[in-house]
Amino acid sequence: MDLARILPVCLLLLASLAHAQSKDPAQSKDPVAPPSACAALPETGMVAAPAPPQSEPARPAPDRTLRCPPDWALDMTGRLPVCTRPGMAQRPGNPRAACRASLPLGPIAAIAPRWRPTRSCPQASITSDIRLMGAGAGMGDAELTAVPATGVTLKTLVGGPGAALADNPAAQGCFAHDCRLVRVTIAADAPDGVQLRLSWPGGEPVMAALPMVTVCPDPAARR
Repeated sequence: MDLARILPVCLLLLASLAHAQSKDPAQSKDPVAPPSACAALPETGMVAAPAPPQSEPARPAPDRTLRCPPDWALDMTGRLPVCTRPGMAQRPGNPRAACRASLPLGPIAAIAPRWRPTRSCPQASITSDIRLMGAGAGMGDAELTAVPATGVTLKTLVGGPGAALADNPAAQGCFAHDCRLVRVTIAADAPDGVQLRLSWPGGEPVMAALPMVTVCPDPAARR
């Protein structure tokens, strides 16, 4: 067996295999991204539209009562008893946006005051973690911003394999349907009255106040 001829072929096959794995979407997908309830839906398609209720005559039963098919309701308010159910119709629209509009969001539970450094403090900023509690707070579809954003930096922690306890929301019982673990960094120039704004894209936001207390963790630098 001529090893000099076989070895280059083996190396070429290994390189091709490694390249194919790097192109595999399953290999590149973020395994710990915040879950999304609606991202798989298209932005163009058919969505539900208002429609008049459907009705049909009620059916007499052997016991002299009236019956309706499953999922229909008996309506006795008219001249004749009828069975009704909500009408169904569709129209062109944005299925992803319609999905988001149907999801509950908030309200957000009150947030305890966070530390903000004094301007003379040698520590330029102070970082702490917040459990943002409320319906849908941790879903990947929900956008979180600080208003105004001056001096405030937000980072959503998503954990994952090998993550430290402080960085792992699941290990702290914080799950996306009602909790988001957020690392907040506040600088000395952060203003009073900052609000955390949570919203579905294009939807109405829910707001939560981010109260601050001005301190300097280094006692020697206090004035």
